[in-house]
Amino acid sequence: MESLEVALFAAAQEAWLAVRALGRALLGRERFDRLIDRTGLRGLKNRAWLSRRMLPDGSDLLYRPHDQCIIEEVYGRDAYGRDRIPAGATVVDAGAHIGVFTLMAARRVGPSGRVFAFEPSPGSRKILERNVRCNGLSWVSVIPAALADAPGTASFYAADASAANPVADSLDPVPGREPVSVPVLRLDDALAREGVSRVDLLKVDVEGAELKLIDGAPRTLAGVRRVVMEVHPPRVDPEEVRQRLDAQGFSCRISEAGGCVLLEAVRP
Repeated sequence: MESLEVALFAAAQEAWLAVRALGRALLGRERFDRLIDRTGLRGLKNRAWLSRRMLPDGSDLLYRPHDQCIIEEVYGRDAYGRDRIPAGATVVDAGAHIGVFTLMAARRVGPSGRVFAFEPSPGSRKILERNVRCNGLSWVSVIPAALADAPGTASFYAADASAANPVADSLDPVPGREPVSVPVLRLDDALAREGVSRVDLLKVDVEGAELKLIDGAPRTLAGVRRVVMEVHPPRVDPEEVRQRLDAQGFSCRISEAGGCVLLEAVRP
């Protein structure tokens, strides 16, 4: 059923792209787009169409065109050190998006390990859940929540394909985006409910909520072996993150690659 749905969406995408190209050629871009805006087809302009590809480790991935940068981050640059994730490990993916890192980590840890994938965005989480399900990864738990320093709810601003950075969802207000209400958890509380006392790898990509996550996870951090965190200046100062993790007993290294600031913290 998944294969049929993706095939149908792919055919619809090709048809729409052909109509758009012809319409813009005949009428001009602005006139054609205004015409579409006056019809019920307005959503087609920014629709995030799904495609499917096989990842290097054999996982099937459903993804949108603007998710390509995440695939490159995880498999091209190997930002999170996949060879250092052992079988049987416990991994937390904070900000799992559509699950590129989640799938890779799940393949590395195998059925004897656990992966906890936190993703508050309803649209991205739907694809994440489908990716986990179609790959048969029963040892992955998808948790529909953002992570911060206090439990509750928060306004969440999801990006779409038309955004300057279409993978940059945020808990901070973003002009032009409509907020949705999402649950918020402390990482300590969420893992305690799962009976998890030690984490081998904590991967963090929470678009500006890095310090709030740290403040909500003192118990978790005390038992983490390695943290790999994407830090997002100017909203968050990488040096402040380093100081917080240094105080937790980690040895930290900050690097930049592909326009990202990446902080890796390990127990000496």
